[in-house]
Amino acid sequence: MPSLRPRPPAGPRTDSENSTHSYKSEEGTAVTHSHPSICLHTPALSEAASGARARIPTAIKDKRPLLVSKFSTSDKFTQKFPRPRAMRGLSVSDVRAPSILEEGEDIVIERVDRWTLHKWSLVASVCTVFVYGTAGLVCAVLTFFGAWPGADVMYVADYDLLVLLTLASSILLFTALVGLCGTLLNSRPLLAIYTLLLWPAFFSLLALGYPSYKRYSFALDRKVSRAWSEWYTPLGRLAIQDALACCGFANALHEAVPSARCYPRTPLPGCKGPLWRFEKGNLATVWSTIFSLVPLHIVNMFVALLCANHVTRMFGKGIMPQRYRLNADDVRADAEVLLKAMGGLRPVARPGFARASSSAAFREDKSYDNSDLRRWDAQSKASSRARRR
Repeated sequence: MPSLRPRPPAGPRTDSENSTHSYKSEEGTAVTHSHPSICLHTPALSEAASGARARIPTAIKDKRPLLVSKFSTSDKFTQKFPRPRAMRGLSVSDVRAPSILEEGEDIVIERVDRWTLHKWSLVASVCTVFVYGTAGLVCAVLTFFGAWPGADVMYVADYDLLVLLTLASSILLFTALVGLCGTLLNSRPLLAIYTLLLWPAFFSLLALGYPSYKRYSFALDRKVSRAWSEWYTPLGRLAIQDALACCGFANALHEAVPSARCYPRTPLPGCKGPLWRFEKGNLATVWSTIFSLVPLHIVNMFVALLCANHVTRMFGKGIMPQRYRLNADDVRADAEVLLKAMGGLRPVARPGFARASSSAAFREDKSYDNSDLRRWDAQSKASSRARRR
């Protein structure tokens, strides 16, 4: 089983040295293939690779800074900057030829990049926002559908708070979904949107907590009496009477809505006491729950502000610096060197057609330009005559 090790870094050089580094291979040493991250210890392949590499020089003499000179043109073609940590440890299970190694076949990632502490903090923060947003929305839906005994009373007496609870829970739930997508996808723009959405969610919590506390603390009995006389409709009063098992406000003769259980001589008490006690307990539950969530929401806002830009270890936007980017001069210089190295090789002749082609691009009755072959034949004949003389 061949062993693998990371490619040795290129040493510093001066302006007089080559800009594209080539690694010398000796028998019994590591042979460096074109894959940018692994080397293969095989003496047999070392000789073949050294012989094949000797025919094609890779020197490109240009003036580059010392830092930029460590990155060859082929590195700029194939490597990313910076290199992901998850791709630093690679292994090859079965290497049958250098070409397989060059193409990246049988290369597997041994270690997956771990989540950062900031990402774990974001996940925990987003989950808490999702939990209390979902809990508030579930409570609002259960109240609208009358799934608990006092739902009808709250629907009539605290309808404005119920609407505010639904809006705040919807904003919190939407904010949590955006934050969860941004965290799992490592998307900093989505996390920036999540951080901004936490502010309207915070104000929606305050808009729900303050009215409930004010209604609870200041003259609740007079507010209940005025609401029964001026604001509640007959259908609303009937719903309260049925839910609290009472009749009228002070007694059965005081602004009562007649029903099967509510009539002038009914033994049921008035709704003033039961309604006041229900409102006292319900409003206390609402404002105490909301104000207990406010510090947690502020912590979530600080976590989002501090950790949204560090969900990964990548610095900035991950764009390669301009001085390390591949430019036209690099490609042109490598092309000139390769053309000079391949100048002594005979061009490949196109084989004849074995059958009539169905394509209109290549037909047997068309003439093709063989100027490269004729020029090479003329040059080879001239060089042979010169050697004979």
